[in-house]
Amino acid sequence: MTPITLSVSVICEPVLLSIIIDQEVSIRTDVNVHVTPVTDYDALTNKPQINGVVLSGNQTFENLGEETISNTEISEIVRLQYSIVFGGGANA
Repeated sequence: MTPITLSVSVICEPVLLSIIIDQEVSIRTDVNVHVTPVTDYDALTNKPQINGVVLSGNQTFENLGEETISNTEISEIVRLQYSIVFGGGANA
């Protein structure tokens, strides 16, 4: 029997590995996983984005294409959501 070595390197992608053999074969598998943690956010690839702006550094809502909202507007949203969920119990 001739041993076959298979090496697969994958970064943040799902892997489907299929081996189809059309004869009698004995298969032995040894899986070794080596994970190197990334501790520097700037070293990451495929960083998340909002409205096409990469989330890196100190971004403002305006940088991200978003508008600011006042505390009064936030309170009104919370009050309305509470009323929807709990049936008007937040001074509706």
